[in-house]
Amino acid sequence: MEIGRCICWIGISLLMACRSEIENSSTFVKYYGGAYDNLFGDVIAMPDNSFVLVGTTQSFQAGIVDTTRIKPYDVLLIRTDAQGNVVWQKNLGFTGTSEKGTVIKITKQGNFIIAATVFEAGSTPPKYYMPILSEGRFYAQIWVTQVDNNGNILWQTILGDSSKVACQVVDIIQSYNGDFIVLGNIDSLKNDVFAQDMYVARLDLDGQLLWQKKYGNDGFRHDFSSIVREVPDSDGEMIWLGSVQASANDNQNYDIRLVKADKFGNLIWDYVYPQPPHREFPTALLSFANGYRVVAWSERNKIANSQILEISRQGELMAIHDVEFNGFLKAGEAVSTSENSFVLVGQHFLGNIDALTQGFSIAECLGNGKLIFKESFGGELNIAENQILPLSLVALRDGTFAIGGTLRFGQNKMLFLVKTNRWGKI
Repeated sequence: MEIGRCICWIGISLLMACRSEIENSSTFVKYYGGAYDNLFGDVIAMPDNSFVLVGTTQSFQAGIVDTTRIKPYDVLLIRTDAQGNVVWQKNLGFTGTSEKGTVIKITKQGNFIIAATVFEAGSTPPKYYMPILSEGRFYAQIWVTQVDNNGNILWQTILGDSSKVACQVVDIIQSYNGDFIVLGNIDSLKNDVFAQDMYVARLDLDGQLLWQKKYGNDGFRHDFSSIVREVPDSDGEMIWLGSVQASANDNQNYDIRLVKADKFGNLIWDYVYPQPPHREFPTALLSFANGYRVVAWSERNKIANSQILEISRQGELMAIHDVEFNGFLKAGEAVSTSENSFVLVGQHFLGNIDALTQGFSIAECLGNGKLIFKESFGGELNIAENQILPLSLVALRDGTFAIGGTLRFGQNKMLFLVKTNRWGKI
């Protein structure tokens, strides 16, 4: 009995010591950028808990001051230490075009793969990162580049359509065999009307195009991509997530779409999950024992709420849960913390989505949407004029979290990186 009691107390002491260590982990808030607009795209954590951020900037271009604020955009690449201090930063891009950095991943070889969208000279790139109804207003292609640990370009390739339509990147992953899977959106001209389709391409380890395909619906409906993942324990099968216009004549309502394909892009199944008339935009795809959890936000009459869809491995909808959040939340990225819980970040609004009082939140939820904890940051942030900018969430090795995004300061927008403790506190 005494031995058992002693072991129990040792276990409790170790648990409390572990919790104390996590609680005392260093937290920080850092900002990056310069004059004019600087927009966040993505962030990754290195094995030593340092960070690499990618985004978009109008700053740092040969020291030129442009009072018109219409300078071209470059991809901004920043390497920091574990405390978020800049180690180095670089601008990447082409002369005479604008580039928007969207996603960065670390490769199996220890380099970085970056995916961006390149806009033609003279066009007006959209100022937000969400599905875009371009209708031929600009010409864009996808730029994929691999850089080394110092930001030096190893190879690069351009993807998309050369017939003056828009093709934009939303995600990239590296497959089991080293190939890269690129997910985006592309304009398709149907009966003289532009409609967007999902775009998927596969590159080999050296960036050479293996195949590219687009996936849409008949008629003029728009399809938007969100996230691509490789299916665990498969021979290169992949699944990607997005949304589809509910009907050709209804541009206000969208449903969630989930697609599974083999390594050649051939469809295995393709499902749409109709819900009551809402704008439904999925933001995260998580695996669990029985299938997938889709984290999404919906908006109707300027009220935003977040949901969890549970979907089987065969694509069948099993359940829908509301995230129990006190206020209106547009969910962003999410990471699993256990088989039945996950942490998400999102943009919150104290009022409807036109409210000035807004910021971002981090919350841990059970699979049924019940909150474990919630922490909110910001007040009258006016995050980029109510536009939907990405929020990235990274789970670090010490049990803490890092959140990246864009924050507006007067007329200027800056990248930010926040490191919290295990319970979302700074």
